[in-house]
Amino acid sequence: LADWADAQVWKNERPHLTDFTWKSMSNGSGPAELDQSNGERAQDDGRMLSIAKQVYARGLGVHASSDVRYDLAGRFTRFTSMVGVDDEVPAGQGSVIFQVFVDGVKLFESPMMKSGDAAKPVDLDVNGKRELRLVVLTSINNDSYDHADWADARLTRGVVVPPSLPGAPSGLSAEGLNDRVNLSWKAATGATSYRIFRSTTA
Repeated sequence: LADWADAQVWKNERPHLTDFTWKSMSNGSGPAELDQSNGERAQDDGRMLSIAKQVYARGLGVHASSDVRYDLAGRFTRFTSMVGVDDEVPAGQGSVIFQVFVDGVKLFESPMMKSGDAAKPVDLDVNGKRELRLVVLTSINNDSYDHADWADARLTRGVVVPPSLPGAPSGLSAEGLNDRVNLSWKAATGATSYRIFRSTTA
């Protein structure tokens, strides 16, 4: 009886974050929106994502304060996005700060951003990580107009490469003593331990 456990074939690809289901979501006004701006309080009441007149077909629209979390399960290598306040907010309004946490560690924090500010790029190494947490905070005023976009948010799915095996040890020598045999050899690159076998025959 044989098992092919957790068998996988992967290719390099960059799926959009909104192709996946979040594991938890809290949002300052109504629900977070998939591939549209936050809009108001109803589901699907947003419009096409737009930051400083740049339109994006895909992404996550939220309202500060928001906290959206995704399971990565160690299967992705990078997280990328363009972040900013959506153009549905009057110019100069809103004031938010974007943060990204990976496995509980903050890897990105934007400056305070308002409507009309150019989008800021996010490009983070998430290789082997378990959780992606996207946070948007209200900055200098109340949360009025704090409509924030994680535009073109993507995860890069890498190629699974099996680890290379260390080479065999070399230069083995043995010194026979009354009660033991002393062995020595040249270390094998990449080895973390060795097994020694013995026999009463050659």
